[in-house]
Amino acid sequence: MAEQTPAAERAQRIKFRQDLGRYYEELRKDPQRYERETKEDSEWLLGRILTDDWNEEDNHPENW
Repeated sequence: MAEQTPAAERAQRIKFRQDLGRYYEELRKDPQRYERETKEDSEWLLGRILTDDWNEEDNHPENW
């Protein structure tokens, strides 16, 4: 598979963040679903932070 150009990678990250924003916008319209799914997200993230799998560099927005 060919490597992406920096511009293509940036465009892909921007699209991902826009898609994620739309997802959470829709999710907020259903408070029960929002609570359930954000609880699952928090549990997953906490599990990652408390293990050796956590990498602070990956969490920096420039690396998204």
